[in-house]
Amino acid sequence: MLAENLVGKESHFMKFIWILFCFSLFACSDSNRSSNSSQSFDSSSQHQSKRDSVSPQKALEIVSRFATTFQPDSSAYQGIGSLRSVPANVINAFRILRQADTLSHKKYLTLVFLKLYLDHLRCCHQSYEVRQNASGIIDSSADPLVYEFSLATKMFGTTERREFLSSGIGDSYVHAHQELLNYPEIREVVDKLKQVTDSIDKHLYWNK
Repeated sequence: MLAENLVGKESHFMKFIWILFCFSLFACSDSNRSSNSSQSFDSSSQHQSKRDSVSPQKALEIVSRFATTFQPDSSAYQGIGSLRSVPANVINAFRILRQADTLSHKKYLTLVFLKLYLDHLRCCHQSYEVRQNASGIIDSSADPLVYEFSLATKMFGTTERREFLSSGIGDSYVHAHQELLNYPEIREVVDKLKQVTDSIDKHLYWNK
């Protein structure tokens, strides 16, 4: 009887040890997951903080440099110039200017779209769809600069479904807001657009 009691107590003791062991493994695993999650969150927060740390002045420099040097690359039968490869820091800079400097935000977006339209006319004598997203709306992820232009000019709603959104939207906006012609960069592109459209109207198809 004594031997049976000892065996029973030993069995209970071993079960207790096994339960403690399993609990320790679970606690350690949970701690590792919490640590990894915390590190991931900290990394994401640091990335967000770094992005948001760009000053309005720096954002203006980024946007100005991009818009004034922007050159779409269209060529007949080989490809139509687009806004597909706009750098992430430029997109972020436009978003910052939307809050900090609405005039520059609108000015440089207009300049970009004017250049895109000029490129399309020089290449193929017509405008083209400016969106990459085919859903009919303006997707802020797929078409960030089109989205920014829509917010800046209020020419059309971002959720409004449109069958076609022409690359000529910048030109249309300038015609309706002649004060933009006071900016030399915009005036220069608009003058070039007039030369090209006049040539197209006269069936004189050469690059200007």
